[in-house]
Amino acid sequence: MEVKAKRLKSNLKIKGICEELGISRSTYYLIEVGQRKLKKEEQEKLDKLFDERMCINK
Repeated sequence: MEVKAKRLKSNLKIKGICEELGISRSTYYLIEVGQRKLKKEEQEKLDKLFDERMCINK
């Protein structure tokens, strides 16, 4: 049950990132495994998003 909860939390986090970047989840997974590179503006959005989330998590 604990593994299922972790997976659900991870999926929701990924879904949120995809929505904010404006990309599909399949595109996100391709980026994650290195088969697709982020465009410059997508990379800037992602960097900004992680900066904001890191400040919240500190």
